[in-house]
Amino acid sequence: MVTNKETPQDKILDSVTKRNTNWAIVDGKADQGFVDTLKFSELSATATNKDTEDIYKNTTWKRKDNTVYAKSSLIGTTPLYNQIKVDYYNDLGTSIIKTISWNLFYDSNDFIYKKEVV
Repeated sequence: MVTNKETPQDKILDSVTKRNTNWAIVDGKADQGFVDTLKFSELSATATNKDTEDIYKNTTWKRKDNTVYAKSSLIGTTPLYNQIKVDYYNDLGTSIIKTISWNLFYDSNDFIYKKEVV
């Protein structure tokens, strides 16, 4: 079970940027992983909408100028949500320019080991 110290989005981001399922694989570009990791490392994140298991279901990432870069939402039921959706915003942070959803797969220890683009 995920505690309120680390959100599922954090775990996904960690697995995406630090383990074998990274942004480079998701985007299908060898160097895109570094670019996306750099973007996320320069963002502030706020988690909201805690469920009954103390899992934050939503995260908003903002740039240094306080504009919205992305918003994510866990979809499904607690504690093992089956999908995550991320909306990416324009440079002004006012309009969604891209949405990507992933199915989430858990191992026997309830850790996400795979995310698959829907």
